[in-house]
Amino acid sequence: MSKQVSTARQADVELIDKGLSAKGLSKRILILFVVTTSVLILQGIYNIFNINDVNSSITRVYGSVNQVSMISSNISLPISELRQLSMSLVMAPNQKMRDELKLKIFELQKSTQISIVDDSKIQQSEPKAEQLFNQIIQAWGNYSNTVNTTIKFVEAEIRIAEFINVTIYEKSAYNKITEAILNYNNHQLAISEEVYQTAQDNSIFAFWAVVVTTIIEAVILKIILAYVLNLVRQYVASKKQHEEELITINRELALSLSDLKQVQVKLIESEKMALLGQLVAGVSHELNTPVGVGIVAATNMNTCSKTIEQSLAKGEVTEEELDGFIKLTQESAVIIEKNLRRAGELIKSFKDVAVEQHSEEFREFSLSEALEDILLSMKPKLREGGHSIDVTCPSELMIETNLGAIYHVLTNLIINAITHGFEQGQSGQLTLVVKQVDQDNIHINFSDNGKGMSEEVRQKIFTPFYTTNRKGGGTGLGLSIAYNAIAKIGGHIRCESALGQGAHFFIELKCRVVSSVFHSDTQD
Repeated sequence: MSKQVSTARQADVELIDKGLSAKGLSKRILILFVVTTSVLILQGIYNIFNINDVNSSITRVYGSVNQVSMISSNISLPISELRQLSMSLVMAPNQKMRDELKLKIFELQKSTQISIVDDSKIQQSEPKAEQLFNQIIQAWGNYSNTVNTTIKFVEAEIRIAEFINVTIYEKSAYNKITEAILNYNNHQLAISEEVYQTAQDNSIFAFWAVVVTTIIEAVILKIILAYVLNLVRQYVASKKQHEEELITINRELALSLSDLKQVQVKLIESEKMALLGQLVAGVSHELNTPVGVGIVAATNMNTCSKTIEQSLAKGEVTEEELDGFIKLTQESAVIIEKNLRRAGELIKSFKDVAVEQHSEEFREFSLSEALEDILLSMKPKLREGGHSIDVTCPSELMIETNLGAIYHVLTNLIINAITHGFEQGQSGQLTLVVKQVDQDNIHINFSDNGKGMSEEVRQKIFTPFYTTNRKGGGTGLGLSIAYNAIAKIGGHIRCESALGQGAHFFIELKCRVVSSVFHSDTQD
């Protein structure tokens, strides 16, 4: 550029030397100034229209993202929650919980319907978007009807129909409305992508337009400066002040050029909107066990407190009864605290988990301490039925596996034995024996001396929804869930039983034995 300016200056000097008048130079300067001003005006007009295009693009992108956000918060979230409530309704163990779940379902259906109607009123007048949103409305109607069908089956207590409807027809309708929402969101994101691509193309054109006009302005200004410098050489005295003004103007133009380059960088920058993540799932059925145990302990403590209160009122309370009540209260408080802590840990562990994702956490723990926690949790239930349990487990046995699965399976086995293994009023003996087979396998044997079961019942006990106590509120899911929980962590469970001979459960668990005092005893 400096070479070009020097060449221009030399040419101007030669012209002046040839007798070019000051009037002619002034006229040329005026022409160049008019050209420069015209270029600046055109550039300003273009920038104004370009800014309007950018604002329009931002508005369209914001509208698309806002639509996706509204669909996610007003429709996707409630529908996912409705799906969870419907499944919980089918698996609810008693009528009270079913009534509560039905009420929540009806309220959620009503609020979701209102949200869909409200969203339909503010849809953008874009044919494709309206068509896709109408598909969401239609899919919502179908899904809501299948949920109502599930409720009807629940009210009629047709369990197999409940299970089939919620796992097949309702799941199919749920998948369809999820697909419709996904199609709508993809369309909105496609609009954003199209706007982004257009804005990017425009920014490239704007960049080159700024570059070209800047170069033109710079060249013209340099030429003007060369003319002025040549005039100053002829008229030093009269043009000195004018020269200083031109230098000042040149500096201001340089600053303007810097500002234009910053605007250019901002125009090139762009943001891509990402699809909102899936919904966070609620706490799973694993939370039911610690909460249930805590409720049992609290109920038992409340019952005993009422008994002591009555005895105190009559003045018949003995020191032995008071000591027993204090001991029971302390044990119940420990049970409630432990299970509330366990419930808190479960809730926290589910807090960061994505929709429709579940990772089993493996960690090292003492199996004997885990069994002590289980027995402490189940002590009120055992005492209530007059049952006792013997546990044999090496105190030094440390293993690495999923503690929640072990807790869930053994608790289910104990509760199942207490609930189904004995006749009404019959007390029994439970036995739990843990043996290490090698560094990668342990066996857990659980048995009771109850009434046992027939071969027909034994073959079906791990079948989902199969129960011999339907009238008593049994769901037939306890042992099925235990079977799947053991299978997920690389184990296997089987049962042997006969009428009058109790039940025997054998668990073969693959896990890493961290530490133990291993004896190669034969395991049957």
